[in-house]
Amino acid sequence: MFIFYLISINILTFIIFGFDKLQAIRNSRRISENNLFIFVILGGHIGAILAMIIFNHKIRKSKFVWGIPILFLLEFLLVKFYMN
Repeated sequence: MFIFYLISINILTFIIFGFDKLQAIRNSRRISENNLFIFVILGGHIGAILAMIIFNHKIRKSKFVWGIPILFLLEFLLVKFYMN
């Protein structure tokens, strides 16, 4: 069940990052950076990183370039600590 959740949240995060990039190109209403980070915190790290690479999105923002891997590491350590 947990694997299904991770796959789903990463697909959703990827789509949301892609949609935000599309909105940026169209010069339309964007998704806030805080909301993008919420999806990352919920477990969408891989989807966010793939979207950043594929869509060339948010790669100049150090908050995303460094923040997403750091959040991943922190969450990984919390889960590992919780499981022991």
